[in-house]
Amino acid sequence: MELVHYLRIVRRRWRTIAAITVVGLLIGLASGLLNTGTRSAGVTFYLAKHTLSSADGTANLQRDAILCYDGDVPKRVATKLAYDSAQTLAAKVTCEARPEVNLLYVAASETDPDEAVLIADAFATELQAYLQEQGEAAKQADVDTLDRQITEFENEFWELQAQVGEATTNGDAARVQLLESRQREISANISQIRNSRNTLIAAPAADAENLTTLSTAEAIPISKAAFERLADVDPTEKSAGGSVTGAATRQSQIDTAFSDSGGMGMPMRAGIGAVVGLILGIVLVLVLDRVDPRIRTKADTEEAFGWPVIGEIPAFSRRDRSHTILIAADEPRSRSAEAFRVLRSALLFAEATDAAPGDHPIFARSVPNPPSDPTSDPGSGADTDTGHRGQVIMVTSPGPSEGKTTTAANLAAILAETGRSVLVVNCDFRRPRVHLHLDGADEPRKVVDTKVPGVKLVTQVLDNPNDANPAEVVAVQRQVIRNAREMFDIVLLDTAPILTTNDATEVLSIADQVVIVAKAGKTHREAADRAAELLERRNAPVVGAVLVGATDIPTARYYYYGGTDQRSADADETAPLDQLLEPVGAPTGSGVFADTTNGTTVGAANGTTNGTTNGGANGTTASSTGETAGAADGPATRSRPRRTSSRSGGDSPGSQPTS
Repeated sequence: MELVHYLRIVRRRWRTIAAITVVGLLIGLASGLLNTGTRSAGVTFYLAKHTLSSADGTANLQRDAILCYDGDVPKRVATKLAYDSAQTLAAKVTCEARPEVNLLYVAASETDPDEAVLIADAFATELQAYLQEQGEAAKQADVDTLDRQITEFENEFWELQAQVGEATTNGDAARVQLLESRQREISANISQIRNSRNTLIAAPAADAENLTTLSTAEAIPISKAAFERLADVDPTEKSAGGSVTGAATRQSQIDTAFSDSGGMGMPMRAGIGAVVGLILGIVLVLVLDRVDPRIRTKADTEEAFGWPVIGEIPAFSRRDRSHTILIAADEPRSRSAEAFRVLRSALLFAEATDAAPGDHPIFARSVPNPPSDPTSDPGSGADTDTGHRGQVIMVTSPGPSEGKTTTAANLAAILAETGRSVLVVNCDFRRPRVHLHLDGADEPRKVVDTKVPGVKLVTQVLDNPNDANPAEVVAVQRQVIRNAREMFDIVLLDTAPILTTNDATEVLSIADQVVIVAKAGKTHREAADRAAELLERRNAPVVGAVLVGATDIPTARYYYYGGTDQRSADADETAPLDQLLEPVGAPTGSGVFADTTNGTTVGAANGTTNGTTNGGANGTTASSTGETAGAADGPATRSRPRRTSSRSGGDSPGSQPTS
């Protein structure tokens, strides 16, 4: 299966994917709000972490972590925050050394987020201050040592000075010289020590650990279990020799607490839920497409029916579906109207190439209709046959609500565009709806006008068909069709669903062409196969299938015209071709309800016309005469066998299946 096919499935079922994604998002949010691990009896637990960094890497982080639990640091913080017990305060703190990255974590766990932040920042600040003071104290001790050395050398110098005086008095020149040499050495030592002292005072404390704040504390919710784990170590065990062991038991507890489910933030939960929902949605729609028994694509339709798809009608908009409108007449330049024109071309092409079995379409008979003017000159080259045989096109579907009536009504309007006279006969007397699309009156036993020029309508062939025997209704329908084909170029039959009632099969023998309609996303493959089998058994002249509501049509979606459907009235008045076109003749017939069996008239035609075309679509002729015009039960047409492969031939509109 190609990637494009998968993408089409995702596009077709995007609402399902979106719905499952939203559900996953909501589940993620709900898990954050309802997670029992984060809350206990309405209490939320928080952990705030202050991060310290040793820039030069000389700090003893393990020793510094121990200082947070015992000694002066907890006492200083307790005094600063007005806590009574330094040990109780230290029990809320977790200090974790990370020598590999020169970091020290100072974390505090509390039920109040602000209190947790305050404690963590206070411990970090006091630890920095304590270490700085310790460094300064060590520096001062070094200065004091140098001062003592200077004092000792000065005392020795003055003692030597006294001895120099005595030696001078005694006239001992050699001793005086020796003592003065020693004084010079002492003076040099004093000068050197003073320089070292000044340098030491000016420089920062050499033994002070330079811990800087990398990030201040921020309270994050954690689970109750993580909160209890952080408080497991008894603060009294962190004194004296037990400090190292106590600190070791606390290693990695901070990261563990944050990675716990209770520590996962709401945005992360929502994001994970949405991603999981998206993946599940895509997998689900792919699985559903594999097991879906409904027809959705052209390939599905051809495989199910065994006949080529001669028309793919795009799905109507929601507005068009909510109103019974005639797309071909109300929006003649729309994409859907163009699809119906493709269907029209396929039907006319099939009519013009109806060859005998085994013959090439080049030998097909295509006899034009006689001229509408009975006074035309026989020697003008026109066909002088005065007979007229319209084409009977039957539109049916396997089941109800599959677009059969909509297709019939729009096809009638599209056929009328070519100048053909079209009569739509409602053969679904149990559920007549075609008059709603054509905006025609529901008058029984009348040929009524519609809103489409050139299209007439018969809604009911009996005054009260619901009370009549169905066989009687079908018999009258067949009689009306036989009469109508002598007066109209196209007789379009809107029949009942072929699998629902037997009405459609009763008029099969009188139809020249049969179009089977399937609706994407509604018609089941089994129903399509049964309908095709039924039509095959009756040797129905099936031209092909029409897929209504198709969404996977590989055409430019917005190519069709793109402009307004309204045409300027002035353009019609000044059209230069008007003078070249002659109006279509419209002689009145003897009536579609005339009973030809006994010569009596059952009902008037009510203005039924028998016009001829000025030119069919795509260069096709107006209509072809049947080989047995006047046959009692229908034309001598041939049933087209079902195709054995959905991919062999028939890709172009109107292509014929191979025997």
